[in-house]
Amino acid sequence: MNKIPTKQTARVRYLCACLTLLALSHAAVGQAPPPTDLSSEEVVARVAPSVAVVLTGAGAGRLSGVGSAVIVRSDGILLTAYHVIKDAREVQVRLKTGEIYDRVELVAVDERRDVAAIRIPAANLPALAIPPLDEARLGEPVSVVSNPSGLTWSASTGVLSAVRPVEEVVETQRGYRVLQFTAPVSPGSSGGAVVDSKGRALGIVVFSKPGQALNFAVPIDAVFGLASGSEHTALPSGGDLQPQQPERPPSSASLVHENPTNSLRKARTVFISSRTVWFTTATLEKELMKQRDFQNWGLTVVRDRKLADLHLEVDRPLWTYTFTVVVQDSRTSMLLGSYEVIAASGDLAAPTLAEKIVKMIGAARSPETTIAKKD
Repeated sequence: MNKIPTKQTARVRYLCACLTLLALSHAAVGQAPPPTDLSSEEVVARVAPSVAVVLTGAGAGRLSGVGSAVIVRSDGILLTAYHVIKDAREVQVRLKTGEIYDRVELVAVDERRDVAAIRIPAANLPALAIPPLDEARLGEPVSVVSNPSGLTWSASTGVLSAVRPVEEVVETQRGYRVLQFTAPVSPGSSGGAVVDSKGRALGIVVFSKPGQALNFAVPIDAVFGLASGSEHTALPSGGDLQPQQPERPPSSASLVHENPTNSLRKARTVFISSRTVWFTTATLEKELMKQRDFQNWGLTVVRDRKLADLHLEVDRPLWTYTFTVVVQDSRTSMLLGSYEVIAASGDLAAPTLAEKIVKMIGAARSPETTIAKKD
């Protein structure tokens, strides 16, 4: 025989039902939907404002290095590769908003992992989400946002190759894990963010193996505790530091005012190249060094054209015994002079070519020429 529920029993059941519904509604509100995968464009747009440029100097405002850092707390805490700021005599942090901070504090350091936490006097910064390392999936797409070679807020993509003990990569290190990834990095990427397809920060770029798709990062969740460090060591101010400007080819307007004589007179470094197998650059270099004036003027042969004031290019047209040399301003490619010598070999042509080159430079450096140019 079924009992008819009393008013008290019905009231209890009603309250229980209400409490159950209330609990379910709270659970629904507190449970955030899982993050969704983003396109590569969306990843970069989300991550770039959370990556900073770190400029370091050697003193007197002389730029010595460029690195990256990742905002991990909105109150001004960033993580970077320790070697970026280690021993720097000047430090400056720049955000994508254009804000510049030359008052930077060292909060904590993990030298073994090569990670440091720094603080800038800022608030409400866009900190990146940091997932647990066990959520990283091998083979998943990853992106790196950093400042390679000073090219700020650049992005590259690849995959997460492995999570492995560091001793498998660097024999002198042990006791922690690193992320191996294939996204390209370059000098300046150190301290940059390795993020997953949801825009979450997996790691801090610390080192790479040149010429290979073997790049490594320290998992952020393993070093996030550095952000709570109690050290407040002021780093040397880098208020006078400026990013290195990319080289631009000279404009036609500027070339109008260039003077070949001035280029020859002011030159200090020389780069030699050869377009023929019948002439080696070492041959001409040797003969130039024998010229007394070449040494007295303090001229030096360099191996990097970017460091040269003058470019000497030697050639021997096919089926001839004529060796030619073209002298150019290395910066503007302006033709300063050209000579040719008929000889049976490059060894026989080199002394005469060297003599002609030095004679041309000497003419530009003669007192009469200098006075005429000043007048």
